[in-house]
Amino acid sequence: MKVELSEQDYIDATRLHARQPVIFMSILVLIVGVVSALASDSLGIEAGTVLEAMVGALVGIALYYFWIVRLWCKRIYRQQRNLQTPYELTWDQNRVIMVGEYGESSIPWSNFVKYRENEDLILMYYSDALYNLVTKRSFDSLEELDQFRNFLSKQAN
Repeated sequence: MKVELSEQDYIDATRLHARQPVIFMSILVLIVGVVSALASDSLGIEAGTVLEAMVGALVGIALYYFWIVRLWCKRIYRQQRNLQTPYELTWDQNRVIMVGEYGESSIPWSNFVKYRENEDLILMYYSDALYNLVTKRSFDSLEELDQFRNFLSKQAN
């Protein structure tokens, strides 16, 4: 099957990849903020100051996730030619094969440690930091997508 990535695909993949750390940071800010507000008298800090800092941190996290990631990904997409070039993806029970203008790879399913997906994308992870991106629209049918997902889920946790 032919996989073509758009700039928006790359932005969405980066956001999907960053979603768990962003949620973790937001929860951490809320916990630290609430604990600090409760202990503000003993810390000599006004509760309003703690609330302002907490809101500022949450706004900063949101700006990062929705604005900075978008700008950063647009720049990287334009710089990195292999993201703009279609590639062929095939698979069998042992491996995933990707062939494109800039190279080819044959990757055993067992090399993928996990995968993550949303309604449009599948990220296949080699590690917590490195992944391959496949768009769901590239599959010819839901059955083909399910077959691919089944191979991936047997290996990746």
